[in-house]
Amino acid sequence: MTLHSRARTGMAAAAFCAILLFPPSTARSQGGINVSTVASPVNILSISDVDFLNATTPKLLFTITITNTTGHIVPAVMTVRANVYLAGSQTTYDGVIVLTTRAFALGPSLIVTNLDIGGAHLLKDSLYEKNSAAISDIQRTALPGRALPAGTYTFSVTVTEVGGMQSSSDEFAFTLTNPTRVDLLFPVDGDQNANLLPLFQWQFDGYRSRLLVFEQLPNQASLEETASGIPQLSVETSANSYAYPSSGVRSLEPGETYVWFVEGLVATSGGSDLLLRSPLRSFTVASPGMSSLSTILDDLERALDPKYKPVFDAIRADRMSPSGGLRVNGTPVTQADLLRLIQLFRTNPDAVLSLEMEE
Repeated sequence: MTLHSRARTGMAAAAFCAILLFPPSTARSQGGINVSTVASPVNILSISDVDFLNATTPKLLFTITITNTTGHIVPAVMTVRANVYLAGSQTTYDGVIVLTTRAFALGPSLIVTNLDIGGAHLLKDSLYEKNSAAISDIQRTALPGRALPAGTYTFSVTVTEVGGMQSSSDEFAFTLTNPTRVDLLFPVDGDQNANLLPLFQWQFDGYRSRLLVFEQLPNQASLEETASGIPQLSVETSANSYAYPSSGVRSLEPGETYVWFVEGLVATSGGSDLLLRSPLRSFTVASPGMSSLSTILDDLERALDPKYKPVFDAIRADRMSPSGGLRVNGTPVTQADLLRLIQLFRTNPDAVLSLEMEE
């Protein structure tokens, strides 16, 4: 059921403020009115973050700028419509909040931030249309700490001249993922034959990660002690994988052991990052002539028919590690034997009738 209210409540103001929590985009304008927005990128937002009237430690989250280049004062109204898609329930709510401000006099420019909401003159006597059922569902599915549920929040903002033809509209979409952990995939823990240029892979639902690699020195007895030193590689990336560079950093050495982990960088309100640290893992670079498990898997996958791809995907997804022995048709083989077979499969992939994995 849709409710209509003129009450200036914290919930109403908070819902209005949510319209601006999005990255900048190019506004579409007609005439001399233009709307532009600058917002802080975030992965997590709590309900208290957007309850601006009651916030005890307000943080700058957005700036909205309305410009008027007509050369005269224009009476205008701003209408905001919010649609929400909740990832958990896969439910879409249209018109969660529709805000129409009272008419206000728009001079050459008007700037409003979330810190101004409590005293913003144009918000007084505004008309709010609220989808109470949608708001109730969103509040009910809030995470511990009152974090807004994961999903896509899409908002349209329109400023229109009263009694005129000029208007400017902009649409924003922001995805909250609420990441809580980082899982490492490759190299597998304890790999004794890693590549000189390994491809690091991990799982993280956020937008940015930091990969750190440390060389384990002879006097360092634990992974924790190694990871407390100066990293040999520290790099920030927006992907969930990173290949060790062939130049620009100190090379990995055959026979040496290294410790690595990944920090998930979760953007929170206020501009700070929450660090989600993965467990520590180690690997040893292969001696000359040896190949790593991940390299063998990659070579074998490329050599075989694409129909076996789900098997390799399952191996990586389950983070399986070698048991210490290699078998083909039940017969133990050496790594050199397996590499020769892979070369044979490249020329005759139909020679493989089936492929299974054992846990």
